[in-house]
Amino acid sequence: MSSWEEFVYPERVSFSDGWDNEADFDKWLVSENGLECLYEVTGIFVDGETIVQQASVGSFSADIFAKDTDGAVVIIENQQGKADHDHLGKLLAYAGGLASEGSCRLVWIAEEIRDEFRAALDWQNNRTEVEVSFFGIEAGLLRAND
Repeated sequence: MSSWEEFVYPERVSFSDGWDNEADFDKWLVSENGLECLYEVTGIFVDGETIVQQASVGSFSADIFAKDTDGAVVIIENQQGKADHDHLGKLLAYAGGLASEGSCRLVWIAEEIRDEFRAALDWQNNRTEVEVSFFGIEAGLLRAND
């Protein structure tokens, strides 16, 4: 039987404590556990058979391109650190290059999404067709003991 002294409060740690870089995070995100977390947060159920990492869009590459189980395009842009203008622009460029027709789910994951960027995503959701959805997700890590 465990004693209460063994229980600890988790501490928030940096993204880099869990993943060396965005590519490492991408690998985790397309794993079974990562896709389950994505579903729990967004309701998007990605069809694992459709996942393409570093999908080409001109001279750029979308972190993750896939389709959900309803056939909608899913584009995920991951960002280590705080959200910035560059990554929002990339997400929109990837959408233009990879999702020209049909439903699309655009997901931006960063350690911190500032209020200005959250407002921009809300603005997009309020002014685009129902088939297009924008998500902003703050990814964080907690550590308990080791």
